[in-house]
Amino acid sequence: MADKQLLSEEARRNFGTLLGEVQYQGVHVTVMRYKTPAAVIVPPDWYEHARQALAASDPEHPPG
Repeated sequence: MADKQLLSEEARRNFGTLLGEVQYQGVHVTVMRYKTPAAVIVPPDWYEHARQALAASDPEHPPG
């Protein structure tokens, strides 16, 4: 897994390419807005695994 940071404007201009990198190369992308992380784009299988791990660690408060 590689990590990448992009400004929101660049992410918007290159969204199709960005999705391809996430989907096919497993890249995790942090989208920055004014030097502050605003979002992270990860592959769906990674996201689902993280949700399951969180649910297992706190069964009374599963992630929503």
